[in-house]
Amino acid sequence: MTKAKANIKRVVIFGSFSGRNKGDLAILRSQLIQLKRWAIEEITVYVFTKDTRQLREYLSDIITDGTDRNKLNIKILRSFTAYIGPMTLPVLARCDKVIIGGGGLFFDTKLLNPFFNHVLNLFFITALIRLLHKPTLLFAVGCSHLNSKLSRVLTQFIINNAQIITVRDQSSKSELSCLANKSVL
Repeated sequence: MTKAKANIKRVVIFGSFSGRNKGDLAILRSQLIQLKRWAIEEITVYVFTKDTRQLREYLSDIITDGTDRNKLNIKILRSFTAYIGPMTLPVLARCDKVIIGGGGLFFDTKLLNPFFNHVLNLFFITALIRLLHKPTLLFAVGCSHLNSKLSRVLTQFIINNAQIITVRDQSSKSELSCLANKSVL
């Protein structure tokens, strides 16, 4: 991530933050700490999850009420899947930037089950982001081998609508580089 600019006041972070994968939660914590460190002024960060209680508990040491200008104003929002809930569209419409990741979000097991697989959810989120013209960063994402043509097409749409793509490992870089129309870092 680069230093947050003064005009970035609202950021949405999407990922797998239901609490079962500690690695994904660690990546989220790292993102929030970096945003806090680099922010020029207060930034409100919206994080969607199926389990708001567990995520609030995990992030309790860095969540504030917004009164301390040195900290982020973190809003944890309930969603039906890890991405889609009643506040998804209104929050996306108001945000300045979208971060997707990290963690293993690109795989084709149970591809058409939106409660298990991330690719279908991310496809719909990316379509909304594109319609709303929001800059997007894929951060520290993982990708396993995509066996089905549908998973490759959906993943290609997602990654080619991001301004920056960073991955968590060399295997993910190899998989996504084959689909991307830009550099995968």
